[in-house]
Amino acid sequence: MTIQNNDQLHRLSISLHDFEDAMRFLTETLQHNASSVLHEALLIAAIIYFARPFSHNSHDKRSKDISKIAIDSFTDISPAERTLYDDLIKFRNKCLAHAEFQYYPTSVNEKTGVIRGRRFSILDSHIDIKAFNVLLEKLINQAHNKRADYTFALKKHNKGNTADRQRSG
Repeated sequence: MTIQNNDQLHRLSISLHDFEDAMRFLTETLQHNASSVLHEALLIAAIIYFARPFSHNSHDKRSKDISKIAIDSFTDISPAERTLYDDLIKFRNKCLAHAEFQYYPTSVNEKTGVIRGRRFSILDSHIDIKAFNVLLEKLINQAHNKRADYTFALKKHNKGNTADRQRSG
């Protein structure tokens, strides 16, 4: 994806902040025991912030902002990274932001009235923290480069327009 306009620049800038926050949360998970509630909470936060740029925002009719970005707008995403991306988005949508029955099954024994259920834990998903970190680094670096390319081209274009006006004025 090459940024074509300011709306795309704004969406990518917001996304970059989300990726950087996800990286902060993910990095902090390493400071806590892998079975601790803090590790789990930080991993959940990292996934939510990672997924935000790829999720639709509610659209304000007065705003021209782009609602989301696509993973395909980034280059050099390996098949393993694409699978990780798909898993993270799935966990965000089906387990963290929402609680789908598949991940939170319940049943009732009609004879005894005993209700049974199983809670989903992101820790059971065995997310590869190192691979998640590498993917975030790749997205962060590309987002920085895309913004720099756009602002450089914008500055170059505006400098050319100023020179044209000076010659014709």
